Amino acid sequence: MSSYFNIDIGYLERVIQLESPPSLTSFLQGLERTGRQGEPADMRFICIENNPSPEATLPEQILWQLLQCIAIIQLYLEQRWIELIKSIQYPFSLSYHQMMSIFAVSRAISPANLAQQVLSLPSSSNISQEDFKLLLRHLILIISN
Repeated sequence: MSSYFNIDIGYLERVIQLESPPSLTSFLQGLERTGRQGEPADMRFICIENNPSPEATLPEQILWQLLQCIAIIQLYLEQRWIELIKSIQYPFSLSYHQMMSIFAVSRAISPANLAQQVLSLPSSSNISQEDFKLLLRHLILIISN
């Protein structure tokens, strides 16, 4: 069972990536958002770098964002290399997003029912009911301030 989750936002004509993606997996996620329905994938990169002064040393002259973009694309195209996905033992941020999704649909839900829905998800298998209560209390505290 994989602990990797993909949220499908539907078909996009193109993805515009500001700066280099942080990983090859991030690059592929963006690329997979386009190119559906028989269309070619269209992903564009915007890498804003400071213009080095003429006296700058070689490392200061290198366009690091552009170089990282090229390296990521080259790793995938030439070697089909992808980073190993590290399982997050306690994915509280994902549990938070799941709660927000449930709130958006149901508008009113008891804490027990919310806990049952969120904690039954594979991504929350390591989160105890006590930890979930702490997370919920923390969110309520943040919202009430």
